[in-house]
Amino acid sequence: DYADAFVGVTMDDVAVYDYEKMVECLMKQDNIGYFEAAEFIDYNTVGAYFGEKTPIIIRKLVWEQICM
Repeated sequence: DYADAFVGVTMDDVAVYDYEKMVECLMKQDNIGYFEAAEFIDYNTVGAYFGEKTPIIIRKLVWEQICM
């Protein structure tokens, strides 16, 4: 359940989730570490196609990351 990672929806009603919050949710749910949770999400969710309304997963950047 990634309810805490839900950010909102696009103008055409596609769900948007925060990647880091998804990792945190999975860490809590499955009592696993960061890298294991991230690997699971990367392999099973990021880039997967679930049909027309495939959720969008975003990564928030801080200003320092943008200016590198």
